[in-house]
Amino acid sequence: MILSTTSNLQTHQITRYLGIVSGKEIVYSTASSMKEVLDSFKDIMGLKKHKDSLEYAQTSAMEELKAQAESLGADAVVGISLDVEFYGGPVMVIVTGTAVKL
Repeated sequence: MILSTTSNLQTHQITRYLGIVSGKEIVYSTASSMKEVLDSFKDIMGLKKHKDSLEYAQTSAMEELKAQAESLGADAVVGISLDVEFYGGPVMVIVTGTAVKL
């Protein structure tokens, strides 16, 4: 499965657009405000904890996106975007893209 943030692939011809696919993951932060998250970045341990959680969420969301694309019979996903939303505790990572056939 080819994954790309661009809307086309230089080395492949897109023959069909199959639809929008997405993946989501929520991780829970012990911080109750964005200020606490930013303050934790000053502390090496806090930084590592948040970095690991966000990396897990991104990886999990990308796996869900790929699974959706594969279920449509896609060869690639183009135009991938990643969004991170902070809700005062939970952090949601959302990835979206367009599943395509090459």
